[in-house]
Amino acid sequence: MAHENQKTVSIFAWLSVLVVAILGYVLWLVPISWYGIREWIYPIIAVPLIGYALFTAFKSKSWVLGICAILALLSPIIWLTAGFFVFGF
Repeated sequence: MAHENQKTVSIFAWLSVLVVAILGYVLWLVPISWYGIREWIYPIIAVPLIGYALFTAFKSKSWVLGICAILALLSPIIWLTAGFFVFGF
């Protein structure tokens, strides 16, 4: 029973990482007039989800989950930089 519970917690941690990574990408697609709102919404949603994922990674000693959680938190910067390289500065 404990193993199934651990697996479920890990699934929720991975889902939170996925949600934050997708949100980091989608928020670059909003109109320019919404950028002020975007700057408030992303941290409010991303920080608790990534905090949960990092706590789960620390608790289960999963380096992969921890690294993916940090990359998901930085996903807006990663997408912006990738866009600069693809479409030019």
